[in-house]
Amino acid sequence: MTSTAGSSSRRRTLALRGVLGAAALALTLLFASRIGWRELGLRLRSAEALPLAAAGALLLCRWAIWAGRWRMALRRVVGAQPASRAFLAVMASVFVNLVSPWIRLLGGLSRARFIAGATKQPFARVYGTVLYDQLVHHGAVIAITWIALIGGLVAVGRPTLGLGAAVLLVVTLVVLVVLARRSSTGPNPIVAFLEKHATERPGRSGRWAAHGHEAVTHFSVLLRDRKLHAPALALSVAMFLAGATGQWAVFVALDRPVGIWAVVAVVALGNAAGLLSGSPGGVGTTEAAMIGCYVMLGVSQLDAVAATFLFRGLHYLLVLGVGLPALLRFEVAQRG
Repeated sequence: MTSTAGSSSRRRTLALRGVLGAAALALTLLFASRIGWRELGLRLRSAEALPLAAAGALLLCRWAIWAGRWRMALRRVVGAQPASRAFLAVMASVFVNLVSPWIRLLGGLSRARFIAGATKQPFARVYGTVLYDQLVHHGAVIAITWIALIGGLVAVGRPTLGLGAAVLLVVTLVVLVVLARRSSTGPNPIVAFLEKHATERPGRSGRWAAHGHEAVTHFSVLLRDRKLHAPALALSVAMFLAGATGQWAVFVALDRPVGIWAVVAVVALGNAAGLLSGSPGGVGTTEAAMIGCYVMLGVSQLDAVAATFLFRGLHYLLVLGVGLPALLRFEVAQRG
């Protein structure tokens, strides 16, 4: 009964995400159609090649920084990994997330499977590093997005709301720090739960819990490694700034420079929209959110659509061009 209810709930969640993603994609196409496809095409073709190439290089740099952050966690659990292997595993997982139907979990699982297969390490041990890397990534994204929201509220003449959001952010960070210090002196509650679940249910569910227990055990080891947190967060910020600078370079390519801080805020809010919607790779929702935010900040609708389409188009092109071959390479190696 519980299993059936859980399956039904998951189906409803996937259906809701599908509807939201389709609606956002339709809204994005509506933005484009309102300014005219011919005008948009001319605007896109006017982009200069050199700044666009720089934008593409910055996007690749973003994923390379991501791989570097993950390698720090891998080094502490499974040993040092070649930079190329970590980078290709990241790119392959990004491709998996792009083509998976609203199931973000697959990218992280794939990433762990590739490294586990290449190093002959237990999957659960490697997956523990993925869990840590995802926690740091999402934590940094949330913080950056919240800061961007505060700046946006001040920019549009809502300083009181901005101050309230800033106070809430500080309070949340203080609470998280206090909880982290308390949990560092005792057993991780997730580890304790999985250990109990594996003991009480010796069947298939228990085996999954046992694997989860091992993964979260290594995850909690990384959480207790305080020397790891600061460089991991610094690389997370660098990763985000590389992507935002790539979007700024796209505006330069269109000869419509926009302030870097406005770009940072819009990219942060667009990423958050894509993450919250759960659509594959943020398709539709990220674009709609970015275009809407740019227009609110005074960018013309034509330039907002053109810059967003070019930026996200480069993103998808690189994911397909690098991520798909990386995925095929790992799959062939796994079966060889």
